[in-house]
Amino acid sequence: MKEMTVHDTIAEYLSDSPYVYKRASIDDMDELVRTRIEVLRAANKLSDEIDMSQVQQEA
Repeated sequence: MKEMTVHDTIAEYLSDSPYVYKRASIDDMDELVRTRIEVLRAANKLSDEIDMSQVQQEA
């Protein structure tokens, strides 16, 4: 009997998932960063005038 690796366990778990997983492209990452900044603004009640360029650069 083959010993299960962490990779095997994760692959088995994901195969039963209703979601489709893929590797993120640069465009996907850009969209995730924009979304993250929107969430940070909303959660911290920041106005659109607050400069978030440092957050964007660090992401």
